[in-house]
Amino acid sequence: MLELHLHGSIAVIKAALAALADFPGVRLAESGEFTKRAFHCGKLNFHEVSRLSDLLNAETEQQRIQALRAKENKLYQLWRSKMIGTMAHIDATIDFGEDEDIGVEECRTLVHNDLAHLLQEIRGHLASSYNGEIFQHGVKVALYGRPNVGKSSLLNAMAQREACIVSPISGTTRDVVSVAVDIGGFPVVFQDTAGVRSDSSDLIEQEGIRRTWKHVEEADLRIAITVPGETFPYDTDQNTLMVVNKMDLAGNYEVADSSALPISCVQRTGLGDLIQRLETVIRDRYEVDPNIPDPLFLNERERQDLKAAAKALEKAISSHDLVMVSEEVREATRCIGRVAGVVGTEDILDHLFSKFCIGK
Repeated sequence: MLELHLHGSIAVIKAALAALADFPGVRLAESGEFTKRAFHCGKLNFHEVSRLSDLLNAETEQQRIQALRAKENKLYQLWRSKMIGTMAHIDATIDFGEDEDIGVEECRTLVHNDLAHLLQEIRGHLASSYNGEIFQHGVKVALYGRPNVGKSSLLNAMAQREACIVSPISGTTRDVVSVAVDIGGFPVVFQDTAGVRSDSSDLIEQEGIRRTWKHVEEADLRIAITVPGETFPYDTDQNTLMVVNKMDLAGNYEVADSSALPISCVQRTGLGDLIQRLETVIRDRYEVDPNIPDPLFLNERERQDLKAAAKALEKAISSHDLVMVSEEVREATRCIGRVAGVVGTEDILDHLFSKFCIGK
């Protein structure tokens, strides 16, 4: 296998590939082929390959850090070892219990306690892993308010480009426009929404308003925008930052609410304070303690495997038949093994490697 590092010119790359194509037996590498061969040769396990994919797709510093931290899978290896030990205990009781005077009830009680403790740990891990998923998909921040308060202007200011059409005509934005921005190393997805009001007779605007409330409800954080002299007419909560826009038109107007940030998207004033406030809130909520050894990031496949392991353990705990308990623990072990990189199917591998760059 050969990996070439060429100048960035498209013409140079095409000429080099054309020249190589004349050699017999030479072909382009498939997506992820280098990593796939490393996996089959035992250089990387399944968990490490999955995390390498996250690292290659990292766009911000926090995504890079999280992908590197998540390479460690000692916790999953520990869970798997405990389950294997539990299965060995159960199988020994089933096969040799009468000959070796091993108490079935004593075994059942011990296994029940061990599995209950494992189940509690897995559930806790699933609950805390939400913070890690933020690093993959980004923190969703919905911008909302009445029509013509400057939501699109604020999105453009955050994106530092004209991502949305800005017009003095109310109701210009009819659908949700999303822009990804790096704030303090965190991926943040700002969502510009249609202005909300209750007196619209326009069917298209009504649909836009419905989508606004849907995205506001699903957002991780919200920025409620109003203008000088107006109060925000909708309920807010602890996940909402209040912003008073168009301060360039306010004269000597002072914002009464000390928690609301005065800004002007036209003059670009107050935007630095807003970004700093957002970064502080995001860090307080989502930044991972570097001293925590357990990886918090889970992709969807790993999350489903852990849920399946938890379900199998639940069945094992509720069963009084040691044979059934052993089978359910075996299933949970297989699920944890897939997360730990011990086992994996060819279909999963092909799907994973297809997301890699050519050759990578």
